[in-house]
Amino acid sequence: MRKEAKAAGLYPHPLMQKNYDKIQIVTVQEIIEENRRLELPMNLEVLKKAQAAGSDKQISLIPDE
Repeated sequence: MRKEAKAAGLYPHPLMQKNYDKIQIVTVQEIIEENRRLELPMNLEVLKKAQAAGSDKQISLIPDE
């Protein structure tokens, strides 16, 4: 399984200038006993492209008279 995951190749992160495995496998045992985690790139592009959840106008709950 790990051999096949490695065969998926690497993701070259342009901002961090580092390569990350496209598929990473971490078992629960490794997380608990070895404190191992997935190695994920920091991604500011997602935050920049995210749209605002709401508008800057407050809605009125009382109808205009």
